[in-house]
Amino acid sequence: MRISVRLVMLCFLLQLSLHGVSAYAASYAVDLDSWLKESSPSEKHGTDVELSVKNASADDMRAVLHYDISGIAADANISSAVAWFWVSGKDDSGDAINVHRVTANWNENSAKCNTIADDYDAAVSGSFSPINDAVWVGVDITALVQAWVC
Repeated sequence: MRISVRLVMLCFLLQLSLHGVSAYAASYAVDLDSWLKESSPSEKHGTDVELSVKNASADDMRAVLHYDISGIAADANISSAVAWFWVSGKDDSGDAINVHRVTANWNENSAKCNTIADDYDAAVSGSFSPINDAVWVGVDITALVQAWVC
């Protein structure tokens, strides 16, 4: 299955509270993005405007995204975090797209499948199954964001 995610506004929205103070909302946009292609492991896609995702033996495609959340206090309680993706195209297989935490440092202009493709946490942090083209899809990543700030 190949999904194209256009980076119109790939961001996550969150609600958080600090020291018991009322929750407030904030949004964080992706500051680095690329995608990795298993069948062409040395290709770089850091300047592409769409990210491709595909689950296929020997031809996986994985998107990698980075959010700068350094402004969130380490003791913040994340009550809700949703990542939003614009799905610009899909095929008809209906397979789920899983969200994982990337475990290696990477650079948008040098990320390649043969350097970081296996550097992710196997635990699924969220998922979605695109059923339509040209739609926004929200994925709950609350636990993942809470782990990032701790």
